[in-house]
Amino acid sequence: MALYVSSKLKHYRWLCKVISPAYLQGKSNLSIPVGDKDWREIIYLASFHGVLPSLFIALRNNQLLDSLPKDLSEALEGFYELNCLFNVQLRDQIISTTRLLNGCGIEPIWLKGAIHLLAPNWRQSSRTMADLDLWIPEPKEQLLAIEILTNDGYFIQPESVGKDYRLSQHYAPIIKSGQPARLEIHRHIVTPFCCALLNDEDALKKVVRGDKEGCSFGILSTEDQIMQSYLQCTEQGADCFNPRNTVGLMKMVDFLERFSSPDHLEKWFSENPQLNGEPWRLKARQFHSHLNCYFSIDYNGKKNSSYMRQVVFALNFPRLDGIYYIIKHGSFLLWRRKLGALNNWPGKLYRKLVFLKSL
Repeated sequence: MALYVSSKLKHYRWLCKVISPAYLQGKSNLSIPVGDKDWREIIYLASFHGVLPSLFIALRNNQLLDSLPKDLSEALEGFYELNCLFNVQLRDQIISTTRLLNGCGIEPIWLKGAIHLLAPNWRQSSRTMADLDLWIPEPKEQLLAIEILTNDGYFIQPESVGKDYRLSQHYAPIIKSGQPARLEIHRHIVTPFCCALLNDEDALKKVVRGDKEGCSFGILSTEDQIMQSYLQCTEQGADCFNPRNTVGLMKMVDFLERFSSPDHLEKWFSENPQLNGEPWRLKARQFHSHLNCYFSIDYNGKKNSSYMRQVVFALNFPRLDGIYYIIKHGSFLLWRRKLGALNNWPGKLYRKLVFLKSL
C-alpha cells in the first residue's frame, strides 16, 4: 500500500512540474518516468485535469519527446492534434454566435477560454474547454440574447433544468444539437461575492473591442483577464474530486501562462494586496502553497501546512477522500435544504459512487 500511495503523489507532482511554464520555475532537472504503470497514471491524471495537450507541448518544448516510447509520444501528439481540431469547431461556434447576436445589435464580451480562440495564434492553443462563456452587460440584452439563441435551437441542458441560477454570475447553460460546447451567458463577469475584486462597471470601461470575420465583440483587458483567471483558481474554484477540492490543473496553467516572467507574477500579486486580506486570505494562501509545492513557483509568504497535508492525503487515498467529501458536502446540502427532491437522491449518490470506483 505504501508504494501505491506514494506513486499517486509522485505522478501528480511530476505532472504539475512539467506543465508549469518553465520560465516561472527555478532551475531543476526533470526526470522522465519509464514504467507503463507510471504513464497510465499520468495519462489518466492529465486527461482528468484537461491538460493532455499542455503535457505534449511542455514535453516538446523541453525536447523530451524523444525520451518517450514512440507509441506514447505519438499518442500525446494525437491528443494535442485532436484538441486543435476541436478548437476549430469551438471557434466556429464563437463566430456564428457573435454574428447571430450582432444581427440584433448585441456585442458579446467573450470570457475565459474563448479568448484564446480569438487570439492571432489560436490554432496552436493547448487550452481545453467544454463550455464557452460570454458576458452581456445590459440586462435587457441578456434576455434578448437568450431569446435569440433559443429561436436558433439552443435549449437548457437537461442536468440544469430546475436548478436555481438567480444568484449565479450566469444563466443556466444552454446547448444546441450539432454544436461542440454549451454556452454560458453571464449576468456578471464573476460571482457577486467576488465583485469587489472584479467589478462589472470598471471592467466594462477597459474592454478591448475586436473584429473577426466581420463579427464585432469585446474581450476583457489583460489585467481583468488575469484577475478572472485567478478567481477561477480560488474563490470560484468549484471542481469536485480533485485533491481536497483543489481546482483543476488546466485552470492553474491558464493562470500561470498569463505571466511572462517571475517578476511579472510577483508584481501582479504586489499590486493586488487586497488578496491577502479578508475574506480572500485563506484561498490565496492555499493557492500560493499549492503553486509553491507542486508547480515550483517561488513564494516567500506563510504556507498553509494544514491544507497541504489534506492535499497529500487526498492524493494518496483518493477514494477515502471522495467518500469524506460526499458525506461532508451531502450533510452541508441537507442542512441548507439544497439536496433537491428526495426521489433524485439515489441517482445523485449512484453517480458519485460510480465515479469513485474509477479513481
